[in-house]
Amino acid sequence: IFFKHYLPQNGDVVVDLGAGYGVEAVWLSQLAPEARYYGLETQPVIFECLSNTYHGLGKRFCAFPHAITDATEFKTQSQFSYASSSQQREGYIHVPTLTWKEFCEHNRITKIDLLKMNIEGAEKEFINSVHDFTAILRMIVSCHDFRANRGEGEHFRTKKTVLEKLQENGYQIKTFSYGKNWSEDWIYAERI
Repeated sequence: IFFKHYLPQNGDVVVDLGAGYGVEAVWLSQLAPEARYYGLETQPVIFECLSNTYHGLGKRFCAFPHAITDATEFKTQSQFSYASSSQQREGYIHVPTLTWKEFCEHNRITKIDLLKMNIEGAEKEFINSVHDFTAILRMIVSCHDFRANRGEGEHFRTKKTVLEKLQENGYQIKTFSYGKNWSEDWIYAERI
């Protein structure tokens, strides 16, 4: 489903925010083994699994335990489910942070063919921390308004802000429709 509108090719750079256990990377490693894949996961237990998954895929797959944010501090709670990976107000695990610019400079990334984002309600914070979108050709963003609609908290309501920011920065938008409420909140954006 993440690759419905664009399937990465050999030589592409893919950045995966909220990479979870790395399932998509395993699948992609078979289709485009020469793609470079950077996965970030803030949950320590899930990051450990992600790191082990990527280790088995080779040097082109790099796992990072960072939160990409302009904030100097990010805390979370240990969860055994990737669906609980958004920042908690009373978290007790300090997660290392990088700004988007620092992350790109550290990895010498000048072009991103696909930015995949599934960060459980932190989409608005991330999208507002990107000050230059020119290097990002395509994005697939899993917004989580359906969780706000279920009463899990208004911080999950991110789709409107993400759509506006992407359109302001020259992206053409496509959506998903699979008859599942969560899929209605997904956004595919491609630079025109």
